[in-house]
Amino acid sequence: MSQTLEKTLKFPSFVLYLCSKCDSHVSFRCYRACKMWFSASLLCVLLQSVVSLKDDSAPCDGIEIVSRKEWRARAPVRFKELKLPLNHVIIQHTTSYPCKTKPQCIRNIQFIQDYHLDYKGWGDIAYNFLIGGDGRVYEGVGWRIVGSHSINFNTLSLGIAFIGDYSNVVPSQKMLNATLDLIECGVQEGYLRPRPEIHGHRDVACTDSPGNKLYAIIRQWDNYKGGRLTSYDCSGF
Repeated sequence: MSQTLEKTLKFPSFVLYLCSKCDSHVSFRCYRACKMWFSASLLCVLLQSVVSLKDDSAPCDGIEIVSRKEWRARAPVRFKELKLPLNHVIIQHTTSYPCKTKPQCIRNIQFIQDYHLDYKGWGDIAYNFLIGGDGRVYEGVGWRIVGSHSINFNTLSLGIAFIGDYSNVVPSQKMLNATLDLIECGVQEGYLRPRPEIHGHRDVACTDSPGNKLYAIIRQWDNYKGGRLTSYDCSGF
């Protein structure tokens, strides 16, 4: 039983106990006062309980995550489980065509998975999650499986890819909101540590990803961790 629920049950009962101790000469007045006190205390605790439950579930409930089954993913060739919770989130872009509708996004993701499996020889689609221009979150390999998005950091991080190229285009606010909500959901569900560090793909690899426009935005996020995490030599990049 939650602490809030315990308060809901115990505190008004305590008020009634006090009411039972009213002096017999003023019992009617005492009863009326206690009745009002009881009602007010019960209402306050119930409201606190409802608000608390709403706040706790809002980030996860507000996200539409399109499952692998729904976008008709191919079966993985191989996979490895992550050691949770993770402390790093790496933001990148796919550099593919953007998508504005669910059918468009599904086609794009199917193409990306085919490319990663058949051309790259990876075990599955590279990313843990993808963000569509429609504001939906699309499941890649998900919360529990190691991705192939950031060499040397795949086992340490969650990879989130924005579908499209954001070198010269700013992603929509609904894409950004979906990403932040997904990260908060991961924290609340225990997949990510509290206040996980957010990085751009270029912070951990020799790449322009996630594109200059998107990178400039995530650098303003509260949990952004600036600078390269390793000593890459990108002189020939």
